Amino acid sequence: MVTDTNIVGRQKDLSSSLGLSNPNRTPLLSNLTSLGKVRSINNTVSSWVDYQVINTKSTLDGAIDDTVTTVNVEAGTGEVFEAGQLIRVESEIMEITSVATDALTVTRGQKGTSAAAHADNLEVFVVAEGIAEGSDFKEDKFKEGANFLNYTQIVKTGLKVSGTQAAITVPSNDNKSVWDLEAIRKEKKHEGKLEEMIMQGVAYVSGDERGCGGLTHFLDSGVVVNASAGAISLDLINSLLLPLYNRGAELDMETYVMIVPPVQKNKISKLLKDYVTAEPRAGEVLGQVVNYIDTDYGMFPLMMSNNLPADEIWIVNLDEITLRPQVGEGATDTFIDPNRTKQYNPMGKKGDYYEAEYLTEMTLEIRRVDLQGKLVNLAR
Repeated sequence: MVTDTNIVGRQKDLSSSLGLSNPNRTPLLSNLTSLGKVRSINNTVSSWVDYQVINTKSTLDGAIDDTVTTVNVEAGTGEVFEAGQLIRVESEIMEITSVATDALTVTRGQKGTSAAAHADNLEVFVVAEGIAEGSDFKEDKFKEGANFLNYTQIVKTGLKVSGTQAAITVPSNDNKSVWDLEAIRKEKKHEGKLEEMIMQGVAYVSGDERGCGGLTHFLDSGVVVNASAGAISLDLINSLLLPLYNRGAELDMETYVMIVPPVQKNKISKLLKDYVTAEPRAGEVLGQVVNYIDTDYGMFPLMMSNNLPADEIWIVNLDEITLRPQVGEGATDTFIDPNRTKQYNPMGKKGDYYEAEYLTEMTLEIRRVDLQGKLVNLAR
């Protein structure tokens, strides 16, 4: 018969075991728990306001000739500019007379410069604020915070073993019973479900059913660069990093990581094979592996995961991501642990079989989404 010291109906808190999760199977879950990025919530909804810094520069959104007086800048960066400012594109100085979202009305060829044609994507710099001596200061623009919310999702994994199986000890497995081995297997499966949820989950509410939005759900609001079926290259990686850098991301922080699917990890290792300088592993080992990628914007560890599409690469800041497990307050029943980070609930014998379940209720919170992003539509 199965021997178990757990009391039927008494839930056991296994939250601490999340820190021991296999990083190869659950890399994001393992990293967040080991970094202590877990904070409880006593509601089914997590909502937050994400305040973003105002951009400091922009680029032309479309080429202009030497006569137009409306200059369009990169979407979302019109906030950089105000009427009265002087801007420079190449060697031409222009004065802004009005701003409408991302369209600047300008007077061309100012301060001794001449109007000229300018190509798409050229930098637009603010070179003077146009403030006269003795004038009042210009009131800085207020930028509304972006509102985000996410829902707790319940994840369950059942464990069921017949009475005969529970009585069997498996040879060469440290005298563990079938029940013990099945419990280990189902615990790993449960952790895998949590990893899938925080990577690919969809935020929704349908009656009493709730879904937790995963990383991909939020990264759609960050920087998204379409590779147009191109093969991974340093230029493509930089095309993702450059706009993040321009937005003020401190990419040299150690908490930024690139999450890559196995197929792209293989391609990056092949791409950088001529730059591998680390000593080979002990013994006679052939081949090479790239676990970090060094760029002009910072060096990033590569976190390999099967839980993102094979044609995508994500860059995230682990310091801005928090797991929010549901935790009850004021529980009076000492047999029920209110912590729903990760519970083990033995249900005892029913007929000729034994049952138990692993249970988690959790959501995900990610801040500064504008300073994170992803490459999509890479060649597989």
